[in-house]
Amino acid sequence: MAAGVYVNDNGSARRITAIYVNDNGTARRIQQIWVNDNGTARQIYANTLTATASSNASGTCNNGQANSNPCTATTNDVTITPIGGSGSYTYSWARVSGDTYTISAATSATTHFSLSASTPTDHSAVYRCTVNDGAGQTTTVDVNVSTSHQNLQ
Repeated sequence: MAAGVYVNDNGSARRITAIYVNDNGTARRIQQIWVNDNGTARQIYANTLTATASSNASGTCNNGQANSNPCTATTNDVTITPIGGSGSYTYSWARVSGDTYTISAATSATTHFSLSASTPTDHSAVYRCTVNDGAGQTTTVDVNVSTSHQNLQ
């Protein structure tokens, strides 16, 4: 069983993913629960923000255009999914290393990348999406981006 806080649901252990309290009619998500364990404070629940990427990004340009006519390779969409945290999420994409791509939606959870080239070369980079939640938590996800420019005449 993975680490976490569980409840018994008719004989099945169910992991708690969120805890809410009623604050004068408004549901408020609890960020942490601490207990006193013989004089030592011990955290038993944390609504920690993490995130995952749907995939890495890759694309190919293979249209046989002449060198004076750049070929633009566009990757598949990549979607970042936040897990935990609270409130609304914001997203910010930035290059970490490698070639410079055009980011289609630099402040969205879903984006794709494009790069124009005039010679038959492969390109790659690492881009990072920084995710912030409404409670001030931040997490990052790195995505590998690659494109291939082939058969350029």
